Amino acid sequence: MKKVTPVLLLTAMAAIIPLEALAQHRANTNGMTCGEARTIVRRSGAVVLSTGTYTYERFVKNRSYCELNQTVKRVYVSTRDDNRCNVGYKCVYFDYYSN
Repeated sequence: MKKVTPVLLLTAMAAIIPLEALAQHRANTNGMTCGEARTIVRRSGAVVLSTGTYTYERFVKNRSYCELNQTVKRVYVSTRDDNRCNVGYKCVYFDYYSN
């Protein structure tokens, strides 16, 4: 009887694991209160949240979570209890051409 090689075993296991199981679940702002969404951003510092079925955004607590050539812009999203909830900021590149 032949031994099953580890590579063959791993390949077979990968073939039977559903791809959906490998996808990362993201919290959706529409399913939480404004306070809950704001708390997630403040505790995490930087977090990616779903804002709709096929949309998502990276939210940050402050500018220290952005690149050096970026600043922050206040962000409002729709939550379960507030259609215009200020959850924090998003990183945006400096606009050198505007005053």
